[in-house]
Amino acid sequence: MKKYLFYGLTAIIIAIVLSSCCGSSDYNYNEPPTVLPIKLVVNYKSSVEELIIDGDYSVGRGINSNNFFQEYVKTDSLGNIIMMPVACEAYLITFHSPAIISFDSVMHWIKKNGMRPASLKELQTLAIQLPHLQDQSQIVALGSCSIIIDSNRLFPCLGRYRSRHSYHRYLRLYDWANVCNKNPQFLAFRND
Repeated sequence: MKKYLFYGLTAIIIAIVLSSCCGSSDYNYNEPPTVLPIKLVVNYKSSVEELIIDGDYSVGRGINSNNFFQEYVKTDSLGNIIMMPVACEAYLITFHSPAIISFDSVMHWIKKNGMRPASLKELQTLAIQLPHLQDQSQIVALGSCSIIIDSNRLFPCLGRYRSRHSYHRYLRLYDWANVCNKNPQFLAFRND
């Protein structure tokens, strides 16, 4: 009997610890996220490498055109890729959650509200046109991810770090746990 009681208590403690450190898969919708609307002009024909040259940030390993999938491409009504820069309405979304929010919860909220997650090129455009925004908190594009070893999804993130004498902006790849530890903002665009 003591043995079963011990196993039962151990299971309850493990469940409590996992739910407190890993967060719930459901976001508390009673406290709505903060949504900041912004305007961007995105040139979808630019390559990732061209946008890196135009940006004012250091770039981490693995950020290039070959390492990403789920890249968004703007098309017209006939399905042709739009070659001209496009004015877009974008949103920076900040979730106010004491626990780590799950990837599925963030994606569900974005899609439920008629948006889609930003791509790497759209994130790079934000860094070029509104660089001061990445000084406030890390900004993440969930519409582009890179699969590396052990099926870890890595997401492109803009942010800044402090060196000995100054702050430096960066574009890096982080897994979900590192994304959430930095209290991020998620970049999203209104569905077309």
